[in-house]
Amino acid sequence: MKQNHQGSGRDIEKGAYVAVVWLLATFATLPMLKGFFSETIINNSNPRWKCFQSMGNQFFFFPVLFGIAWHLNDDMASWSKRSQRGTCDPATWAFKYIFAMYLCLDFLLYTPSPLILVHHAICLIGHAFSMLFSRGSFPSYFASVVALELGSGSSNIWFAFPDRTWADVVFLFGMAFSNVMGLQMAWHWYQATAVPIAVKSVCAITVAILVAIRTWESFRLVQSA
Repeated sequence: MKQNHQGSGRDIEKGAYVAVVWLLATFATLPMLKGFFSETIINNSNPRWKCFQSMGNQFFFFPVLFGIAWHLNDDMASWSKRSQRGTCDPATWAFKYIFAMYLCLDFLLYTPSPLILVHHAICLIGHAFSMLFSRGSFPSYFASVVALELGSGSSNIWFAFPDRTWADVVFLFGMAFSNVMGLQMAWHWYQATAVPIAVKSVCAITVAILVAIRTWESFRLVQSA
């Protein structure tokens, strides 16, 4: 059996330290990213530098945090029980802080499109809800976010490398894979969460709508390019 995380206070502190380092690294690398990849707004969406900044989190940092959290817990059931008690491992605490900051920083670092503003607002509400009212199923939520962010990463590849056939393929297949995995993890969350059925049904429908919009938008963008 792996380490039992009973020292919740120390784990919260460790997670906060990781989040602070992430935040400092984000601001420290910002001038380099802006200088190297430019401020050009791509397809009325993100600046080109933002695409590369996001991909570092979507393809590396978030999956690594999830992998560490998985390693520090015996299995999903044990992880969920510890999460319900508020005795999460440091990696899970770090993700709670970092994903919220990751979304909020977009409001500070550039001017997002209206669609991204709505998307981020919904994500922040869902993140807060999962942390405060659905703690026992937070690992399933964590997994769904990691899966869905892989799809967002594939869209950033497409935005960063326009007019490339290989980027079209990565975008369409990456988004499809991400949506399938994200829906599967969201279903696990739906089954595991103890909130009233009406509330979790609204959450599930919201996720399904967002996934449908992502799927439609990916085909629309590739066809219109």
